[in-house]
Amino acid sequence: HGRKFAWQKIRLPSSVTPEEYTVILRPKLDPDFTFSGNVSVRVKCNEDTDYIFIHAKQMRLTKFEVLNQGKEPLKIMETANCEKLEMFSIKVKGGLKKGESYVLQIDFNAVLAEKLTGFYKSSYKDKDGNTRYLATTHFEPTDARAAFPCFDEPALKAVFNMVIYRKAEHVSLSNMPIKETESGQVIDVFEPSVKMSTYLVAFVVCDFKSKEATTKRGTLVRVWAPEDNIDEGDYALSEAVKILSYYEKFFAVRYPLPKQDLIAIPDFAAGAMENWGLITYRLTSLLYDPEVSSDSNKQWVAVVVAHELAHQWFGNLVTMKWWNDLWLNEGFASFVENIGVNHTTPEWRMMEQFLLDKTQLSMNLDQLSNSHPISVVVKDPAEINSLFDTISYDKGAAIIRMLKSFLGDDVFQKGLQKYLNKHKFGNAETNQLWDAFTEVCSTKNFRDVKSVMDTWTLQMGFPVVTIKQRGDSAVASQKHFRIHPKVKPSLRSQFDYKWIIPFTYYTQNDKTKKKAWIEKDNVQFDYNPATSGWIKANYEQHGFYRVNYDAENWERLKQQLDTDHEKLSAADRAGLLDDAFNLARAGELPLTTALDLTKYLTKEEMYVPWAAALSNMGFLESRLCENEEHMTLYKKYALQQLIPIVRKLGWDDKGSHLQKYLRSYVLKLCARYGDVECATAVKSRFADWMRGESLPPNLRSVIYDTGVHLGGEKEFKYMYEQYNKSTVAAEKRKLLFAMSATQNPALMKGLLDMSMSTQIRSQDTVSVITSVASNCKGRNLAWDFVKKHWKTLFKSRIPLSCICFICITLWYLPQIQEFFKKHELGSGKLASKQAEEGISSNIDWMKNNIEVALKWLEEHTQAES
Repeated sequence: HGRKFAWQKIRLPSSVTPEEYTVILRPKLDPDFTFSGNVSVRVKCNEDTDYIFIHAKQMRLTKFEVLNQGKEPLKIMETANCEKLEMFSIKVKGGLKKGESYVLQIDFNAVLAEKLTGFYKSSYKDKDGNTRYLATTHFEPTDARAAFPCFDEPALKAVFNMVIYRKAEHVSLSNMPIKETESGQVIDVFEPSVKMSTYLVAFVVCDFKSKEATTKRGTLVRVWAPEDNIDEGDYALSEAVKILSYYEKFFAVRYPLPKQDLIAIPDFAAGAMENWGLITYRLTSLLYDPEVSSDSNKQWVAVVVAHELAHQWFGNLVTMKWWNDLWLNEGFASFVENIGVNHTTPEWRMMEQFLLDKTQLSMNLDQLSNSHPISVVVKDPAEINSLFDTISYDKGAAIIRMLKSFLGDDVFQKGLQKYLNKHKFGNAETNQLWDAFTEVCSTKNFRDVKSVMDTWTLQMGFPVVTIKQRGDSAVASQKHFRIHPKVKPSLRSQFDYKWIIPFTYYTQNDKTKKKAWIEKDNVQFDYNPATSGWIKANYEQHGFYRVNYDAENWERLKQQLDTDHEKLSAADRAGLLDDAFNLARAGELPLTTALDLTKYLTKEEMYVPWAAALSNMGFLESRLCENEEHMTLYKKYALQQLIPIVRKLGWDDKGSHLQKYLRSYVLKLCARYGDVECATAVKSRFADWMRGESLPPNLRSVIYDTGVHLGGEKEFKYMYEQYNKSTVAAEKRKLLFAMSATQNPALMKGLLDMSMSTQIRSQDTVSVITSVASNCKGRNLAWDFVKKHWKTLFKSRIPLSCICFICITLWYLPQIQEFFKKHELGSGKLASKQAEEGISSNIDWMKNNIEVALKWLEEHTQAES
């Protein structure tokens, strides 16, 4: 009408709030792929108003009614729609009165979405090749409004009564169990839910089969999957039962629903979604086939199951008030998942892996001047989506680990229990969590948790602590660590980029952990190398900071690694390697100091230090890989360090969990770097596989990747055939990624084109593009492909951070800046800034370090005998 919409803010007004919904849905699958429905919401009026505002998008609203407490319809003066705000307004004659309840009824219809949000369609093929369809949901953060009109904000909790129409051959599932089923046209009526947020509502209509088990306290747990794959759900089911029971004890709060369903969805954008009582998973996150899948596939299932179950308390029972505190949900679940898996499988050493997968991973992003704080002010839905990144999840988890470390396990657990009990079925903010911890530990004359943690959540980045020797003591000082110090931080900080740091250290001759708090000023402590030997700070790498030492102490630590590396724990060895390489990248340490630390690796046998070393050496490799001569030198040194561990581990798929991880990591590199023995073994095993022999689960990705890397068109085509034949999701993924290892540009181009076709599910498109980009010969192809298909990629809500990852491997900064200027970036603005900073940092690194690196490599590779 050209008239201004009666409300202009992103957040709904507080004048009307929901108490209870009844949602009736009639989805039509093949061939219509539409749905219609009716929602009836009992609302409370909190202040006199003429208007009700409610969220709805991508649907037609066909009928409106507002009833008063006496069930009489009120006259509706006008309705209006605001697409930008995704809201409808309903103006009522005579208005609504404060303190009264009303019922709002709306009929609506829409198309089942093609993209993987809202109420959408998915499909799979059964073993006879028939396509089967299902309808499923994904609402977080703001897509419940695409399935039914609702008050779609996390703090507007209400009770939900779901009613779903379906065909007799289908089943329907929702958050609660079915109360009754009416026959004729089949109608499933579900039990009323607990009080919950809209983004956690879920429903699925499908033809899946299930397996079930019960926890000790009687909660029904079921796994659902297509009939041909249901046996692959056994492992997830047994983990879920154990972890659910364990969390009830750990949090001291009972799981409040009568059942917990876990369902594998063939088309799924995220890893999984924690809908209360009906958790949806990507196939690879829920299904595990021990005959075919590796230990890392198994661990991934356990971790995702533990993560989503942690959300049933953290996120579902207690929910953030608004999305700026998303990290409260995700950081906590990303930390607690390790406690859950560690309970069922301690031999996996999850807390050691945490250092690689959470701490070091998030530091990589957070050391950019264009990072963002954990807690961010967000307004519109596009911004909310960009928050689901490694800062919210992994840095969130890492600072919680640091908090647990300085509070102690007991205080940490009691604080959590207090917080969950106090806020259950409600909403909370970060400060209320800090208050719970402070209350629990105030008896132990402890410092205020909020004042410490605010410095970690409200400003981006992290510090480097520098330790300098002065006579009989040492001085520790802090500054903001940035990988590219030339670039000023993109945000101002209320704390001026100073942190309150729980500083810890030990020395060569005294292994007990010593603690001090570093605030704005430097801290002095007793330490004399003549009597104490070396000093190692950040005990077991529990803190979210890097440490730099004077040249003498780096030399002492290097000698310790060379003579007896086990005097330092595996985590501390990994920490030293990661800190040294990153300090060198930032120009805070000579590159030769970092490289010197890698000499001891010929004696290293543990996965975590190797993984830290190899990912940092990988940075060096990706700078050198475009020059054949440089690469020959690099490979020679790398092989010299790798051969001892490769020969020791051999090709038998045996040993501990992390030994299997290490074996596949180092074998892959050795074969690629041209070790004749490894390359020959790969080629002969690949040939056996092409003749129909089966391969050991943990060696498949090594043999697939390297076989394609060393092979030609024949190997690539065979891989593609197997990809099309395989029915095991984790196996399909391995085959898909292996194709990106080809050295043939034409085949790479074909694979990129395929990623946008129906041959590859849209959920995997971006993974294919990034894996081609991480192949040195595929960088430019991937970038050209992204430029060509930008509009389509942008529309399909692909995480733009992945696209920006592709750019970081490139050199031509002006072209990339020009491209970002011209194109719509939406929520990807920050990611594009991060990419530009990453590229210019790499260009500077090359200027300052390439000669040094090559000279060092020359001096440290033995001449061919």
